[in-house]
Amino acid sequence: MLTRIFTLCLLMTACAAFASAQEERAVSFDDSALPRTATAVEKFLPSGWAVEARISGDLNNDSVPDTALKLIEKPAPDADKDNPASRTRVLMILFVNRQGIFERAATAKNLLQCTRCGGAFYGVMEAPADVAIAKGVLIVKQDGGSRNVTETTYRFRYNPGVKKFALIGYDITDRDRATGETTSASANYVTGVKITETFQYSKKLDKDVKKASRQTRVAKSPQYLEEINYETFDND
Repeated sequence: MLTRIFTLCLLMTACAAFASAQEERAVSFDDSALPRTATAVEKFLPSGWAVEARISGDLNNDSVPDTALKLIEKPAPDADKDNPASRTRVLMILFVNRQGIFERAATAKNLLQCTRCGGAFYGVMEAPADVAIAKGVLIVKQDGGSRNVTETTYRFRYNPGVKKFALIGYDITDRDRATGETTSASANYVTGVKITETFQYSKKLDKDVKKASRQTRVAKSPQYLEEINYETFDND
């Protein structure tokens, strides 16, 4: 009985921390005074912000590696290291020309989850927001939850016609850690096809066994990097 009460208290504490993080999270990133071009990435950082990660890869098909900056709010000087406060993240894309000049191409203020937005699954640890570049595609992966853990992957490709990064793919997987059931959906916004599958973990086989699969259509209307909010995005 005491064990159950203790476990419940832990879950309530983690959920309260998650709710507090959601309420406190506010995008305070002001890029209005930032330069359009610069010779160093530090020139693109507003006061109070730092580079959490720098990813390199060609994004505009000119054979020159571009830069994706994962930016993060700096912690307060008196921040509690054992229970860090929520910090907002911003994704900034910089094109790089052959002379080494950086040019701001896009800024996504609501795509990356905050450091305390991973739910009870991460507890007081900072939740990740992973960014990668592969074959000209910008990829963002993140996860969070509690009993149910949700993993999402966004894929963007640069459209030179409109000078924006268009969403070309979105994957979402929801895993029930108690029952072993998994539901995954993969939407391709180039073909307009969405595939949804459900799996059940088999202890006997020690793997997920597919239970069902169906194919539906999704709208091919363009959605762009700057517009997407990971908290409200709907893949239908």
